[in-house]
Amino acid sequence: MKGGRGGKHNVHIARQSLRKMLMEQVPDGHVRWAHRMTSYSETGGGVDLVLEGPGGTTVRESCDVLVGADGIWSTVRRVRLPSAQDDRRYLGCIVVLGIAPHPPGPGALLDGETVFQTADGTTRLYAMPFDRARVMWQLSFPLPEDDARALSAAGPAALRREAGRRCGGWHCPIPALLAATPEEDVSGYPVYDRPVLTAPAMAEEAASRTTLMGDAAHPMSPFKGQGANQALLDAVELARCLYEAVYHGPGQKSDKMDHNGREDRIPAALRKYERTMVERSRPKVEASSKAAQFLHSEVAVAEGNVTRGGAAAIAEELEKP
Repeated sequence: MKGGRGGKHNVHIARQSLRKMLMEQVPDGHVRWAHRMTSYSETGGGVDLVLEGPGGTTVRESCDVLVGADGIWSTVRRVRLPSAQDDRRYLGCIVVLGIAPHPPGPGALLDGETVFQTADGTTRLYAMPFDRARVMWQLSFPLPEDDARALSAAGPAALRREAGRRCGGWHCPIPALLAATPEEDVSGYPVYDRPVLTAPAMAEEAASRTTLMGDAAHPMSPFKGQGANQALLDAVELARCLYEAVYHGPGQKSDKMDHNGREDRIPAALRKYERTMVERSRPKVEASSKAAQFLHSEVAVAEGNVTRGGAAAIAEELEKP
């Protein structure tokens, strides 16, 4: 966001706090918990949904616009873009996540404000405050895909053991941090992304009232910290495009809904959003993919007054014939 003097700065907020703030703005009864969308179909001027509820019950709903914000394995994406289902890319590493109370003993790195990372040229650990009392850590390291899937499926105990095996002898406070992490607060997953969608591909169904955002549209590795940020920007852009379509259009002051031709403008508004979304997210996906490689290589421990990305660019330039 822009600062007061025309510059830019980051705004930091815990995800759980942001979620709480957003949920407080949603009227009661507008969130249907414990339901999973299994399919949808577009009929005329709307979208019909089929949901699976508790106990295998079937619930049918309808809406004007369907936004697939259901992650990298998105059901909405599967129906909307059937040709793009087999394009996942394994990025060569696994991520293990943990949340721990502040371990006892001194440690300036665990002051509730400091973010730090440590790497040895293969394995990387990143830690940041989760809240004033807890620390979240992210451990990542290269692993063949089948081994990464097996380790993830083995569950929290196996993941925590592997974290201790790899980093139990690292500098303070990492060993204490890992030891203090409750087993139930450990998870892990192989890292995948997908090639960036193109606006023409999204526009093949020009009249569609369905679109995608976040990981459903542009999954990326977590190593540039851009996944959630891009999803939030998607939401803002989509809201602006729909507002212009539903009300009087760009630059108009009125908040009165313009019903004249409104239905015809919604698909065009979704395609406009998609054009902006795919172009904005493309460099983030590509940079995140590169980071998955260089953060688990000797580049991560390169010496010099340079960022890791800068060191990676230098190394890439030196490798050119």
